[in-house]
Amino acid sequence: MKGKLFNIDGTTYDGSWLGGRPHGEGIKTISGGKRYEGMFYLGRPWGKGAKIDANEKRDDGYWDGGKFVKCETPEDKLAEFNESLKQARTYYQIFKKHHTSELPKTNYDLVKEESQTLGMTEI
Repeated sequence: MKGKLFNIDGTTYDGSWLGGRPHGEGIKTISGGKRYEGMFYLGRPWGKGAKIDANEKRDDGYWDGGKFVKCETPEDKLAEFNESLKQARTYYQIFKKHHTSELPKTNYDLVKEESQTLGMTEI
């Protein structure tokens, strides 16, 4: 499924979705015209992509474990990312078939909940 999200803070996401989260290919734009174009996994940038600043300076690379690595994405990494996207989609289909209401939480969701529990501001 494809679609576009507009947040009140000006952040947008345009691309593929799975279970109400960015998943697959998409473009996330944040304040000042900065954007990430590439792969997402259950709501987070993950896999092959590019970070582009407001001056259109482009850094190609990939997200791996929450860290952006600037370089050509190795073929074995790309195959691993694509396989994980497929597995998540299959997992989601099984969840929906058995009427489970939501996907398992991503690391971002868990950190956000922990921050709110501790009374910290949202990250």
